[in-house]
Amino acid sequence: QDKYYLWIGLGVGALVPALIGWIVGRPWGGFLWGGLFRMMFVHHATFFINSLAHMVGKQTYSNLDTSRDSWWLAFFTYGEGYHNFHHTFQADYRNGVRWYHWDPTKWMIALCARFNLASRLNRTPDSKIFNAKVQMELLNVRKKAHSVSHDIWEKMHAQLEPYRIQMEQAHAKWSAVKIHYAEMKISRMRQSQKLLLLWKYKLIARERRFELARKNWQATLQSVRMNLKPVQNFPISNS
Repeated sequence: QDKYYLWIGLGVGALVPALIGWIVGRPWGGFLWGGLFRMMFVHHATFFINSLAHMVGKQTYSNLDTSRDSWWLAFFTYGEGYHNFHHTFQADYRNGVRWYHWDPTKWMIALCARFNLASRLNRTPDSKIFNAKVQMELLNVRKKAHSVSHDIWEKMHAQLEPYRIQMEQAHAKWSAVKIHYAEMKISRMRQSQKLLLLWKYKLIARERRFELARKNWQATLQSVRMNLKPVQNFPISNS
């Protein structure tokens, strides 16, 4: 491929589309649309990664550089639109961290792993991703509160901090139970159905506690955004 790169490029990129066009009676149409226009589109989409992916979207996990996450840009860049995640967690094989995020490369690598064609896939721990996202939410609120004095911001931060800690702890406990339950399900050793059911109920309970903690966090964030208007929160529980 390296030795005959030019001939392969011309043949696949220009001659093959022209040949397909000739078969259907439109050789110039195949050459122009299947060849030249396609090349232009693919090259522009490729360089979107170093241009638009640093201009449009949200900085979901970090603001240490200009990279951003954009779901619609992911369609044009084969998943690279989730560029802020890629820059923040560079060793992760994924760009779109959620299963539904458009990322064909992620799906292809995961499929290869299913057939033992890929191994040791590097996945950033969920707790690390979650904590980075929470820190960015807090930073964004701080930016919006730039006009208030330092003392007022300290009061706002003191209002937020207990709910942030509660939510992160609840997420960590839920993640630990989720990992243990998954390991039990795929374990070669036969687990009793009663034990599996017990851990399933524990998983559900931990998930509900996390959802409650996240609801508290979002409500408190909203109260800060609304100039510290009182918001009814659920009682904090460390159980």
